[in-house]
Order: sequence, then C-alpha cells, then structure tokens
Amino acid sequence: MPEKFYTFPEGAQAYIQTAENEMAQVSYSLERVTETFGIRWYDICHAKKSGDNYAPQQVLYLAPHSDDMEISGGVTTRAHVQRGDHVQELLVTCGSAGRSNRGFSEKTMPIVRLWEAYRAAQIGEIQRLGVLHDLSEPEKLGLNEWFSDFPDGEYARLGVNLIRHYNPHILYSPHPDVDVDGHPDHALTGEIAQWAAGWGTETDFYKDSFPATQTHLDSWRRYAVWEASEKLSANYYTAYDPSGPYAGDKMRRIEVFQSQGGVNYAYSILSRDEYVGGMNTVGNNKHLSYESFNEIKSPIVDTPRWK
Repeated sequence: MPEKFYTFPEGAQAYIQTAENEMAQVSYSLERVTETFGIRWYDICHAKKSGDNYAPQQVLYLAPHSDDMEISGGVTTRAHVQRGDHVQELLVTCGSAGRSNRGFSEKTMPIVRLWEAYRAAQIGEIQRLGVLHDLSEPEKLGLNEWFSDFPDGEYARLGVNLIRHYNPHILYSPHPDVDVDGHPDHALTGEIAQWAAGWGTETDFYKDSFPATQTHLDSWRRYAVWEASEKLSANYYTAYDPSGPYAGDKMRRIEVFQSQGGVNYAYSILSRDEYVGGMNTVGNNKHLSYESFNEIKSPIVDTPRWK
C-alpha cells in the first residue's frame, strides 16, 4: 500500500507506477474456462478454519467493476470468510472507461483498478481474486467496460462453464434486468450469472440441450443495494452494527478505490448510509445497517442462445 495518498490528476502517474510495481511482484495462475476466455487468478488469503459443526461453502462473487463487491457485499463477504467459507471474487470488466479526467487512460487504468481490488481483497481476507480476459489478448485485464458488443451467446457459454468449472454453493451477481440496475455492465454480468445458475450444473449427456436437474448450487443471490433495487423483493439480508468493526472494515475496503473518486471516496461520492447500507431501527432504538439481496433458489432460463 502506498505511503501517502495522491491528489489526482497531478499524482496519477505516481499512483500508476506504484500499482504496476506492486502487481508485477504478485504471482498468478491462468485457467481456461471457454475457448475464448480465461481467468487470471491471484491467491489472496488462506481460508479460515471453520467451526467443527460447519461445512465450508464455496462462494463466487461476480463483480462487474472492481469496487462492486465491496459496495454491495463488503459485510456479507466478511461474514462468509469469518464462518470459514471459501470466497472468490471474479472481476468481469477491466475498469478502463471514463477516467481521463482523473489522470488515467484506458491503457493505465486496468492495472490500477486490479491493484486496488487486490488490496481491498487483502483487507477483506478474500481467498482468491480473479479477472476475466480474452485469451487472444493474454495481457488484457477484463472485458472492456460497456461491453454490450459481447459476442452473441458467448456470455451464456461463459456462465455455464464458470459454474461447471468452479461449482460454488452460492453465486452473487447484479440483477440482469436493466430496469433494476441501468448500467449495462451490471445487467450483462447478471445475465452471465443467470445462465450459470440455470444451466451450469447439468451433468448428463445432453448438458447443452436441457437445463440443470442436479445441482451443487445452493443459492443465487442478486445485488439489491442501489436505489433502483427497491423494485426487487429482497429476501436475504446481512444485518450489522454501522458503528461496529464490520462496517469499518467495509469502509476501509471501499476507501482503497481512490482511482474511482479520489481520497475519501467512500464518504465523498455517495453518503455513508448508501455505502454502509440501508438503516433499520430495531429494539431499544438500536440502529442496524444491512446489505440486501434478492435470493433465488431455482432459476429457470430459456434454451441457450448458442444452440
């Protein structure tokens, strides 16, 4: 972590150099998931030991952008880690768009955002951080932002292969409906998860012709934290004390993403309440924050688009 905070855009080059130097020292493994796409995985932390009566779960968090997991599920992922679950975050985009006014470019931004995600994952003690990329361009980190030109059917194939390859118990993603979250990166990442949850666990001979009948996937939990998500009927919550250590941990993780909004990002771009989570008043006037999700047990999808 750098010894000082930089002021953008004047200090952007020093920030970029720090990111490049530190990530150059971090080893990674490359895993192919389709003919077109692979994942560059960075090991972050060893999984915590779970209790004697608890079987650890595999958790896969699909993040369209490198701060989405922290904003939408910083406390939820920490709770998984503390229980001894194995939490993996997969970044779908490279975070390259719209940063020139802060001293970054499409060429320099991806390594900066990856470095920030790596540091945030260290704070949250996430087990692994992955970034998706096109195998024809092995140095490219993630899909381009606003990737609405994603090849037809390829996101369905990618989602299916993600589940078949990593076989998580719980899958987190944004909602695929643009009426809930208007950002196309979020909606298309949600579609990747939708195909993953609906088709990825099929194991019989006709695995590409019929949806799953046998599943290891326990739950698909879709983000429900932004204003438009009020359209969702959230049915899964992680409640916590907004003045407690989990809230502080979440804010420290969000604060890492200085390239997104500069110093004090977690407090200056949106209000603390929006980042920490909605507020509830419970017994004895005690306030609780919460992260909310729309939990789906048995997703149903149509015929794969590549057929």
